[in-house]
Amino acid sequence: MEIDFACFNFEHGGACRRSESPDDMPGSYDYAGLVRVAGDGGRWPHVLVMGEGDWYGCCGGKGAWDAAAAMREAGGRAYVPLVCDLPRGWEPYAPVIFVNAQAIVIRRFYDPLLADHAAHNRNLLVASAAGRSKVSRVRATHGDLFSGDARLADARTFTRLAQEEIPYLLAGD
Repeated sequence: MEIDFACFNFEHGGACRRSESPDDMPGSYDYAGLVRVAGDGGRWPHVLVMGEGDWYGCCGGKGAWDAAAAMREAGGRAYVPLVCDLPRGWEPYAPVIFVNAQAIVIRRFYDPLLADHAAHNRNLLVASAAGRSKVSRVRATHGDLFSGDARLADARTFTRLAQEEIPYLLAGD
């Protein structure tokens, strides 16, 4: 099976407004742009990395799960959203990896909220195509907006992941 992969930046994850009430966090979203790009021509990739999932991890992942539901309701795949984080704790504007769990087996995801989270495995998805044992790795990232030195330092952390025996995909904005 050939895995279809896509990566794009969706500005602020479609956030329309930030809620003033903690009971309504993160606020409202318009997922029309996400649906249009992800489902372009009926494509619906198996793995989709979207930059700027603003507040997608708040309130039990409401933004991420609503985005997955919007894609599914538009005829897309049954995506599982994996909310990532950003280097240096840059607020909750991190990428999100959407995985079609019917075609891709998630072996591991280093969730930023779990105890084994570390810079060397930040946003790392270890997965295989359904029915296959060979794993691949996908890592989502977002470069520093203000510092070229910080972007270079972050990029240097990726070199240790370049191992020929394990396919690796780095997706970033």
